Amino acid sequence: MHSNRPHNDVFNDASEWETLRTNLQLMHGDLWVFIEEVLQRSHKGQLPVVTRVYTGNRGRPCTLINPNFLRWAYTQRSISGISHFLGVGRTTVQQALLDLGIATPGTDPFSSESDSEAETSLTDACEAQDDLLDPSLMTGAGIPEEVVDEFESSTFPGYLSAITDAELDCLVLRLQAFYARASIRMLDGMLRRLESLKEFESAVDATLFLGQIIYGTTTAIIV
Repeated sequence: MHSNRPHNDVFNDASEWETLRTNLQLMHGDLWVFIEEVLQRSHKGQLPVVTRVYTGNRGRPCTLINPNFLRWAYTQRSISGISHFLGVGRTTVQQALLDLGIATPGTDPFSSESDSEAETSLTDACEAQDDLLDPSLMTGAGIPEEVVDEFESSTFPGYLSAITDAELDCLVLRLQAFYARASIRMLDGMLRRLESLKEFESAVDATLFLGQIIYGTTTAIIV
């Protein structure tokens, strides 16, 4: 509206025209305030694609990520990269990807038929009917001497523990068979009962590596 003169053919009362002009000016001011708020959030690293909804329940507010942006970002960057860019946690990004159907959960590395057969075979060799935490499981009783001699060496160069690779494999597989969601701490506890503290500490590296294989944080080729 470039003219300040009332339009007599539309507004019979001059006050109506003034009211309209005042309201438009107020709307114009509110619009600029909103633009400034968006720019401030952008400069601070909090993009408009991330919103926090207060549900009224206890705890932190719910963090929502724009689905279209997240779907595009997932084709360009990793979960860590997206979380760093948006300024939110990795768990938040991962959960949003799952909730929106953009990504699917990882598969259990022990779920395939071949892996199950291998697990059953090794579990039977370790006398699966015995108690899980029975130290006698790892003594090698009943195993032929030639078999024991064949597996006495370790692939770990700094190997100092009395537990061999084959025994450690059996221990990990038995743990997985009894407790599908067992953590590495439970495996540590088993090793503490089976070995002294010094021997346990020397086997930590190998234990953590096997634990990573179980829970999918790394990959390994089993020959």
